[in-house]
Amino acid sequence: MFASSARHGLIPNQLNGGINPRYNARDVAWWFIKAVGDYIQFTGDKDILQEKVRMRFLSDNEEEHRQKLANGESKMLSLEEIIQDILQKHATGIKFREWGASEELDPNMKYDGFNIQLSLDVYTGFIVGGSSSNALTWMDKMGSSTKADNKGQPASPRYFFGVSI
Repeated sequence: MFASSARHGLIPNQLNGGINPRYNARDVAWWFIKAVGDYIQFTGDKDILQEKVRMRFLSDNEEEHRQKLANGESKMLSLEEIIQDILQKHATGIKFREWGASEELDPNMKYDGFNIQLSLDVYTGFIVGGSSSNALTWMDKMGSSTKADNKGQPASPRYFFGVSI
């Protein structure tokens, strides 16, 4: 189900039954690719890469996706094509605002925390991203306390002095 929900070159880190998936973790796609690689190494089944997956989202653009859905369109991609899309989008950069961005989607996220931006650091080869309002990693918990004044801030930010780590 996670592969079928790939969007923006990312795999959702929260699926919520496919209704409101969250794409605010840059490392989930890489763990997904590693899991596919581990499966192939363990089983020897390279044919899995040709398996077709019916995609839940027909476009990275929400309006375009809804229009295609209303027109009855569908989209099938092989696992190999999904992985290629992930790699390509990470290499060229990812920038979008989460669909349904609101307090209803995440009551602990600040307004700008819903803005997702990742890029490839061509000098190090690392994928960088995140901000003081969104660490963009599955390893982080957003602060939720107004009393502690940490609401909407990553608990252990990986974004220091304008540099994402």
